[in-house]
Amino acid sequence: MMWVTGISNKLTLGFVPKKRRGFTLLELLIVMVIIGVIVGAATLSIPHNKTSQIEKEAQRFQALLKLARDEAVFQSRSVGVLFEESGYQFMLSGEEQGQWVALSDKQLRPRVLPEGFSFRVDVQGQMVSFEDADSEERLVPHVFVLSTGEITPFNVTISDTALHEIEMRFDGFGNVKKDDAL
Repeated sequence: MMWVTGISNKLTLGFVPKKRRGFTLLELLIVMVIIGVIVGAATLSIPHNKTSQIEKEAQRFQALLKLARDEAVFQSRSVGVLFEESGYQFMLSGEEQGQWVALSDKQLRPRVLPEGFSFRVDVQGQMVSFEDADSEERLVPHVFVLSTGEITPFNVTISDTALHEIEMRFDGFGNVKKDDAL
């Protein structure tokens, strides 16, 4: 049996479905979701750049210095910061005059910078030398946080081997100005 459909001269047998052209909306949405998941996974797997690591270290140091300041006021004892070329530690004034004891609590424990990072420290216009930092007699902090909340004015620069750096300038009240020299 043959039917003639439409006004064209084409003859068709029975009900022949039209040829599919293109993709359905559902197929396009599924492909978009798959592409989104792949891009998201690729973005998360890319390692963070050093610039954000330096910024993170600078923020960490600022937060820890504020915590040390709060600790000094709360305990009515001076807290000090001893810098090393690749890290720093917080110290608490001891019972005897001039004695300093390294803090080992969870937040104010000694910190080590990530590999390839280093410090430059300027305390009241004098560059800190890390040459004698390993000697036992050099357990005197470079920066002092007094029990009144005042802090020795100082500048600290965190840099990496790719010459990215952040300089932070702390005034006597713990306020900081940050310069990104990236």
